[in-house]
Amino acid sequence: MSKELYEQYSIVRETFEEASDTLHMDMRQLCFDREEEEKLHKLEYSKPALVCSGIACYRVFAEETGLQPAATMGYSLGEYTALCCAGVISFKDTLEIVHKRALIINETTAGTEGTMAWVINLDCRKVEEICSEALSEGIVIYVSAVDAPAKTSISGTMASIQKVASRLEDSGGMVIPIPMSGPFHSLFMKEAADLLRGILDQYSFSKPRWEVVANWNALPYPDEIGSIKDNLSLQLIHPVRWRNSIEYLLTAGIDSVVELGPKTVLTYLTAINTDRLKSYSVDKPADVVTVRQALLLEQNDYLRVLKHSLAAVAATKNHNADMTNYVSAVSEPYQQIKGLYHDCNHQQRELTTPQIHDVLRTVNSILTAKGLPEDERIRRMRKVLCYKSLVY
Repeated sequence: MSKELYEQYSIVRETFEEASDTLHMDMRQLCFDREEEEKLHKLEYSKPALVCSGIACYRVFAEETGLQPAATMGYSLGEYTALCCAGVISFKDTLEIVHKRALIINETTAGTEGTMAWVINLDCRKVEEICSEALSEGIVIYVSAVDAPAKTSISGTMASIQKVASRLEDSGGMVIPIPMSGPFHSLFMKEAADLLRGILDQYSFSKPRWEVVANWNALPYPDEIGSIKDNLSLQLIHPVRWRNSIEYLLTAGIDSVVELGPKTVLTYLTAINTDRLKSYSVDKPADVVTVRQALLLEQNDYLRVLKHSLAAVAATKNHNADMTNYVSAVSEPYQQIKGLYHDCNHQQRELTTPQIHDVLRTVNSILTAKGLPEDERIRRMRKVLCYKSLVY
């Protein structure tokens, strides 16, 4: 996990060393040595390793792009990584909490004979309906994740899953056992959730630097510190509402997502939920280059931004009745941008980053002066930027 990033970036090596010192386990050996692979079948090793890898990837992403996310979210354990990236939990505390969480889960599920299964090719609402009916009949079964419209997970005992599997298959679904799993994100985890809350009370938390979307309700964490402990405890006994979390990102106006860490499971889940989000993943140095090119404006984009700026202003209807203000706030700045575009286009002059920043500020000011509503102004500015970001 993250071996190529480890070899290329010092920040990754420092992250692995910090994790090793915190938990007194060799994180490099655990993640890269084939002889250690068996350990990754145990939660107390796999969970900290995943967090370490995810944080290392995020630190590379932040260092190499300079971008700050509009929001972060993670699947199940990944929610801890999302909180850590947002500054809610220190890296050291995150590692300690997820390690203790894994030990608690091991202890409380040891005698439950609980497990999980995927249900695919069946509408998630139908899965929830069948599981609810079965539960009312005394068959202890729960929906434990809603990943996509036709991809759900269920938790229960081996016997209860087998009983409900026939009903799900009769309705057109396919039931696939998840190997080496416990009955996560269900009421089987009530004892673990209570014990986890006691662990969380031992740590301090900060307000998030940006929105973090919670698994259990698909909503951003409130600013109250107490809600962090509540959400992380509730996460253990409620389904992961990943489909709803994707829907929240869309309503928040987000148009691109980056998966940070090994494999591309979340990129796949994004694709089967919507075609309105551009998805990228970072687990190798080449991925960093791809993401930079996709999300960051480069100098060869600047002339196109200038052209889009003129088009945005020209295409925006004027709602400013004050002609004196219109001339000074719209007409004159527009002519300046037009002159700059002519010089660059015809005289082969290269635009500088400070110039592009000035142009963007001017265009935003012009659109405001024309009376364009804020949400539409933001949408048009994103188009001007070619749906990329400019870091300066």
